[in-house]
Amino acid sequence: MLEVIIGLTVAFILWNLRGAFYNQSEVWKEKVDLTTKDSRVDLQEDYKALHDRVLETRKANGDKWFTMKDIEESMK
Repeated sequence: MLEVIIGLTVAFILWNLRGAFYNQSEVWKEKVDLTTKDSRVDLQEDYKALHDRVLETRKANGDKWFTMKDIEESMK
């Protein structure tokens, strides 16, 4: 009988705490979503910087873009 009462008490406590667990899960999910979006923004800024650098290099080289094949040819 004591085991049943303890079991029901534990079940009741866990049932009442489930809302807190769900809320914490939602907060965690939002934090992960925000972190992912921040990473995407940072990556976009890196892409933009790389793109600008490529354009500057092309402009400095008379709009010529060198490839590995060009480097291999010059090494011969």
